[in-house]
Amino acid sequence: MITAQYVRFFLEVSKNAIEVYAPATAQKNINLGILDELIFPLPPLAEQAAIVTKVESLLGRVRALEAEATRQQALAGQLMQAVLGEVLGAPSSC
Repeated sequence: MITAQYVRFFLEVSKNAIEVYAPATAQKNINLGILDELIFPLPPLAEQAAIVTKVESLLGRVRALEAEATRQQALAGQLMQAVLGEVLGAPSSC
C-alpha cells in the first residue's frame, strides 16, 4: 500500500531528475515509458506516514520563516526610509 501524499512529495523532490528524460519539446512530456523506468522507494506504510508528517512539519516551518523574512524586509524598508529622512533633513515626526 502507498499514500498519495508520499507519492506527491517524492515526485516533487524528483521532478528535475525526471524532466531530464522528457523529450525536448515546448512542453515537457513525461509518459508512462519514462515513469516505468523510475526507481521508486517504497517504505512500509507506517514509515511513509512518518515521512509525510515530517515533511509537512518542515514545510510549515519553511512557510513561517518565509513570512518572517517578508516581515523583516518590510521593517528594513521602513528603517531605511527613516534613516534617509534623517540624513536628508526631512522633518521628524517626533
